[in-house]
Amino acid sequence: MEMCYDGALVMPSSYAVMSEEEMTYVEGGKKTYRYTNAGEAVTSLAANAQFYGLIAIGAGVGGAVTSVTGIGVAAFLASGGAGVISSQMYSAWKQAQNIKKKYGSKRRVKITEELTLYPMGYTCTCKKA
Repeated sequence: MEMCYDGALVMPSSYAVMSEEEMTYVEGGKKTYRYTNAGEAVTSLAANAQFYGLIAIGAGVGGAVTSVTGIGVAAFLASGGAGVISSQMYSAWKQAQNIKKKYGSKRRVKITEELTLYPMGYTCTCKKA
């Protein structure tokens, strides 16, 4: 982002210096894009949704069993993040399925993933490219 000022930039009396990495996190995180065909998107998104779903179940059970310890609490919280990712992958898989049914498996699609604030700020969509 480029900014232009006519005069000297004056900072407020109470400001915090941040690195570029911190600014990226504050402004919304990281987006990744993948381009593929609808048939491949259906396959990969289904596998990813299943993978993260199994992680969520495993971490949830492990966290509940060991809930007395701090490790158990951390595992239980991690299961929530994996569950969100699994849910978003499943939603994108449904979008890919609809594109595949309507336009065929060779239709080019764009899969967008964005991690904004772990664990609750993950989105995944699949749209026509």
